Amino acid sequence: MQPTEQQLQDRIRHLELENSELQAKVEGVANANANAVELMIELEETRQALEARNAQITEQKDTLSVALEKAEAAARAKSVFLANMSHEVRTPLTAILGFTDMLLDPETTPEELASLVATISRNSRHLLTVINDILDASKIEAGKLAVELVPCSLSVILGDVAEFFRPGANVKKIELCVDGPSNARDSIESDPARLRQILVNVVGNSMKFTEVGEIRLSAEFEAGQLIIDVSDTGIGIPSDKLEAVFDPFTQADNSTTRQFGGTGLGLSIARRLSEMLGGSLSMTSEVGRGTTTRIEICAGSAGDETGPVPKEDDSHDATTLDCRVLVAEDGPDNQRLIRMLLERAGADVKVVENGALACEEALRAKDSDRPYDVILMDMQMPVLDGYSATRRLRANNYSGPIAALTAHAMTGDRQRCLDCGCDEFLSKPIDRKKLIQLVHTMANSTLDRSVS
Repeated sequence: MQPTEQQLQDRIRHLELENSELQAKVEGVANANANAVELMIELEETRQALEARNAQITEQKDTLSVALEKAEAAARAKSVFLANMSHEVRTPLTAILGFTDMLLDPETTPEELASLVATISRNSRHLLTVINDILDASKIEAGKLAVELVPCSLSVILGDVAEFFRPGANVKKIELCVDGPSNARDSIESDPARLRQILVNVVGNSMKFTEVGEIRLSAEFEAGQLIIDVSDTGIGIPSDKLEAVFDPFTQADNSTTRQFGGTGLGLSIARRLSEMLGGSLSMTSEVGRGTTTRIEICAGSAGDETGPVPKEDDSHDATTLDCRVLVAEDGPDNQRLIRMLLERAGADVKVVENGALACEEALRAKDSDRPYDVILMDMQMPVLDGYSATRRLRANNYSGPIAALTAHAMTGDRQRCLDCGCDEFLSKPIDRKKLIQLVHTMANSTLDRSVS
């Protein structure tokens, strides 16, 4: 039986409906596939992000691990340094305090006094050296240690260093020899104080580790450079420890510190100073045979000359004073010391205990036409400090010489004193010769101005 038109239309609609359903299913599958692809892409991106994050975490862990190791090493170095410092400070302090008590002991004989005083002086200077090493290391690390290049005599510097160590060499019965340059050139342009410091640190290191034989200083000029070799017949240093000895607060090993003492700063400072003077410092050594330390610095233009440079005039060792000095100092012991030093040299001394009294006394003397020839001004005092007192005096048209005499000895302290109106600067501890020479020079400048 042939289908009717209605049946055909119904069949067509049914087929169209089935086709639409199939098309919808196809689109659903296609969408699902697209979603699956997007999901896979998203999953891949997530996987890559996780891998990158894991790599970052691993890198951070490695960085933190390295930082932790460095921090732990720094903490160990700090602990060793503090232990060494405690030893290096307490050792001379023990001698200073102990022998001071012996000075006060009524049973101490006059014959013993000179030896006791010499021991106290020697240990006091050693303590000052330790403190200066710490301060210099700090200034070098901060890049605030300056050098001043001036014409100076190599033979004088070498001779001073040799004389400084000769008593110790004699005690240990070792030879201390100095060989000057073969071409007889003597004048160099360098910083004599820093070159002495380098040599003192290097020769001191050799003295510490040499028990028999000799220490020899040999100097030569080569291509505009001054080369000084310091050779010893000491215990020597293992090759794997050579560079470590130049690290701050470090010695070849802890047993070295325990046996020989020391801060571990000397060679580090010496190398950095050598570099600042246009050169380098290196070391060769053989265990059981000795060590040679080579110091190389720029000789400067003054090195073109030959013949010795005259030694500095030491005639001021017996300098006498004929002047009036006003001392502003709040410490009773320092007051007494400065007064004694100046009065023994011949000065008329007036002591006041703060900056306000110093201003009053200085201006009163000036108004009475009997001004002080020199004012020594401590910079840290109660009531009115030395900086403010100096500025007040200058504001009141006080033109007389004022010298800062202060325990502030860090980089910038000198300039700060000069900026507030001081003419000169002298740091504590007080060096008798330097103090008297300073007062003598400043008092003479006052006289010269009054005559002119």
